[in-house]
Parts: sequence; C-alpha cells; structure tokens
Amino acid sequence: MPRRSSRLAKKKKVNMGEDALWYRAIGAGKDAWNEMIQIAADDPPPVIKPWQKKKLFQKKVPRPKPRKLYRKPAAIEIDEKEIDFDLAEMEDAQGRVDRIVAEPGAPKPIPQGGDNISRKRKHLLFMNPGDAPIQAAMVSLNNNQPLPAWASPFRNQLGMSNGRLTWREQEGTILPFAFKHDKRRAVKKLYFDPREPATIVPIASKLYKKWANINRRNVRVILQSLETYQLNRGRRRPPDIKNRMFLKNPGMLAMDMFFPSVNLGWEKTNVLCCMDTWSRYCGVYVLDTKRFADALKGMKDFLAKFASFGHMPRRILSDKGSDMAAAKHAIEPYRQARDKNNPMVLHSATGTPVLIIEGLNAQVQRRMQVFRTSELIDMASQIAHEIADQINNQPRPDRGGLSPIQLLQLDAEGRATINRLYKDKTVTREVPGLRPLFVNDTVRLLKMTRKEQEQNKIKGFAPKWSKRLYTVLRKTRLRKNEFVFRYDIGLPDTYYRHELQKIRGGNVDQVVPNQYVRYKEVVIGGYVPDDDIYGEEEWEH
Repeated sequence: MPRRSSRLAKKKKVNMGEDALWYRAIGAGKDAWNEMIQIAADDPPPVIKPWQKKKLFQKKVPRPKPRKLYRKPAAIEIDEKEIDFDLAEMEDAQGRVDRIVAEPGAPKPIPQGGDNISRKRKHLLFMNPGDAPIQAAMVSLNNNQPLPAWASPFRNQLGMSNGRLTWREQEGTILPFAFKHDKRRAVKKLYFDPREPATIVPIASKLYKKWANINRRNVRVILQSLETYQLNRGRRRPPDIKNRMFLKNPGMLAMDMFFPSVNLGWEKTNVLCCMDTWSRYCGVYVLDTKRFADALKGMKDFLAKFASFGHMPRRILSDKGSDMAAAKHAIEPYRQARDKNNPMVLHSATGTPVLIIEGLNAQVQRRMQVFRTSELIDMASQIAHEIADQINNQPRPDRGGLSPIQLLQLDAEGRATINRLYKDKTVTREVPGLRPLFVNDTVRLLKMTRKEQEQNKIKGFAPKWSKRLYTVLRKTRLRKNEFVFRYDIGLPDTYYRHELQKIRGGNVDQVVPNQYVRYKEVVIGGYVPDDDIYGEEEWEH
C-alpha cells in the first residue's frame, strides 16, 4: 500500500475558496459569475423602507418571577384558647371611624351634598298647605288650642316667632313659613338677580334653606306666571305630523325623477319613478334625457299598464320640478266628466317633496347600489325594470300579505277588507309633556315659521313667544290623525299644540323688580370693580 501522501498527491486538487465553491455549486465557470454581476449592475438596488428593516437580534422579554402562594389559615383553625381576651380591644363604631380617618392614606369621607331635608319636612312640602291652613295653625298655637288636622303630625316641629309660624329642623334650624305673597317675592328676587340662579331646581334648593314650605312646584308655578319667563321659555320640537295620507282605493298616482350619482360610478342618466299610492304598484323608467318627450313616453306607458288592471288614473302627485311638466299631458286623456275643469296634477309647495314617491326613489337607489358597490354593473337601465318587477311582486305585511299586483286585482269588497286590516303607522300623538289645551284657554303664539321650526337654524336667544295673549276659540281633531288637534286663536291660520304656550289661569305677572341689578360694568382692561362685589383683591390694569 502506497503511502498516504503519495495517494493524495495523485488526486485532483480542490480549491476551497468561496469563489471556487460558488462555481462548483452552479456548475459553471467564472464567465457565469461575471454575467450575473453585469445583470445586477443594470438593475437599481432594492430600496429598503425604514419599517421593513428587521433587527438581527430581538431583545428577550424577561419572564415574570413566579409568585409564591401562601396559604391563608382559616379562621376556624384558630383555637379560642390562643386569643388573649384581656389584650383585645373592642372598639365601638365611632371609634373605628375616627381611627380610619386618622390613619395616613386613609380615604377621605365623601362630602354629602343635596338639600338635606328631613323626612317630616318632605311630608310638609308634599302637603303644601295654603295661607288659610297656616293662619289656622297660628291661631291654635297662640290660643293653646288643638292644632288643625294637617298640622297634628308636626306638633313637635311647629312654633311661633315674631308673629309668624316657624318650623324647627332636626339640626335646630328655625325656618319661617311663607305666605303666597312671600313665595312670589322670594322667587322673583332670585330670578331677577344676576348673582342668583334662574331655573326651577337651583332656585328651589336655595329657598329650602330660607323658608319652610316652598317646594319645587311653587317655584315652577310662579316662574311660569312671569311674563319675562314666558317670552323666553324654550319650545318643544314635536314629531312630524304633516304630510299624512291615507287612501282607500287605487288611482292616486305619484311621480318623480332622480339622477344616479356619477361620483358613485353610474353612467349619466335619468330615472323616472311612478307609483300608485294605495297599492304601491310602481314603474321605473330610465330616460336618455329629461326632456318633455322622453318623460311623456315613460308616463304614458305607466298609465296604460296601470289602467290595464281595470282602474282609472284619477290624479298625479308631483313636485314643481320642470321635469314633471309632461304629467299634465299624460293624464289628460283620463279626465272624466265629473272632473270638470279641476286640475289633474296636484303639486306640492315650492321646494317641498312628495314624501311617498321620495320613499320609492330611496328604495330603488338602495337596491341599485348593491350592484354598483359589487362592480357588477354601472348602467341603471340594466336592472331598473327588474327592481320594479320585484317590488310589484313583493308581499306587503301591512296589506294582508298581498303584493301590489294582487292588490290591484281585488274587487271593491276585497279592498274594503284590506282597508279595515290596515294600521296606519304614521299616526302620532301630540307632544308628550305638554298640558292639553281647551276652548277659552289663554295662550301665547310661537314666533317661528314652519321652515324655521324644522331647520332650527335661528341664531341668538331672542324671545320665541308673542307678547300678545290669545284665547283658544276652537279645537279641531285632524281627520286622519285622531290624536292630534289644530287650534283656532282668531288668526287666519290654525296651529298645532307645540306652537302654543298655555298660560296657567290666564294671569301674567308683568312687575319686574330692578333693585337687584347694580348696573356696574366690568370690562377687562377698563373698569376696576368695587371691593364689596368681588372681594378685597386689587385689580391691575
């Protein structure tokens, strides 16, 4: 056997350098490496964004130390013999409270707010005795006679001082009883004082500390009798009680036009919606333009289809838009002798939509948007007629589960049955929280137009109610909404309940005290107020 060195010398030498190993791995020579380098030089180097940089080593999160579990011995395991009763101090409740408060870091006792009225006094405020019962109790105390029935439960709290009936609270405070004129003077003194509150609850809280028998109801009644308070009183925004419509037979049609938004990806087009307001039978027509001829063609087609069910078109409801001008010509062939020269197209007020057809417009557009969001179509003409067909065949729960087409196929008896089963969901009640009005009641009128009431965009806090007082002359129930009334106050128009403020008893207190306003201006950088108002601090310019 030859020597190892001689045997190895006969073998091919292998270069273990990095370059040589690379050539061996790819099975090519140095030329392949140069070619690869040339390709990489032609391409721009990759840009690594700051958020794409990764740290080579991540810092290990230290593991939390395991908590030692201590077994708390149960109280039952403690033998009573081990307790030294001689050293155990049994503290009372007050001592425990004092110890907790005195300990450092102990929670501070929460200050008790509120009016702090005793139970007996709450009973008194609930009874609210008038001037005559108070005078009867005063006579009984002065003559050492039995107290009246209302004062018997309060025999320990009642007394006399300086010729006035008084009340003794639990903490020893003596409060006088107020007569009717005292209550009014006390409330007005606070209301017309800029340094005092001006609403019911804060005023009542203040008077609880000065008088024994003034409650919140007294404060509310007195404030509501002041002319200044009445003129600036807030209004109630009622539910929508307008545009109610209930029909018993088909024939009253509604028409309108909408325009799919180009910003949402729709092709620019015009969509005409027509419907029967009783059955909700509809037609949706896509028009190239909103010109007279195109709109007329769509309207005539819908009227012909509707008449094919055996019903005569009676009227068309629409707004005053120029695109609805063709409606007059479309329905004119259906005019009957009983119509005479009456208009066949009924328009809403300027700028006011016909809500029932606007609801159909919204329903069609919501259905169309499904196919636009999913990017299936971008032309309304491809699905508008199919959406209308689906609506016409969809059962209506509020109409006995019948579809619009089935409703149009009913006879007079069937329509009467459906009308009896129908429940009008639009029926609303008058504004809750407002007292009902009756004939001969005194009211103030809301100085806001219907448009201002709906938009609620009036700036400032000018008086909202009329200075003049009115009397309710007539109360009329709405024909289609039995829970809502309109009131006649002697003006050309009638008004809803929320537009009238009821004046309790018809009495108005117009006397305004002015001795509580000091008429001293306080302007930053100018006037230096007196020390008696704002303290002893000196103000510097």
